[in-house]
Amino acid sequence: MTIKELDQRLTLVLEDFSSEMRSEYDDYSNEPVTGGDIAQLSRQTFYALDEFRKEIIKYLESNR
Repeated sequence: MTIKELDQRLTLVLEDFSSEMRSEYDDYSNEPVTGGDIAQLSRQTFYALDEFRKEIIKYLESNR
């Protein structure tokens, strides 16, 4: 894997995270945040960071 490929894969992870967040929450909502909102945000953040970890490990292993 090249640095360019890693960058593309990480960009896809970010785009997926952004898309998920936009589908869950309205940017212009005036509704207060709930515990469920925070839990969902935490879950999606974990998934995105885990995907970053996996892609970085793949990159490092392929460039030994």
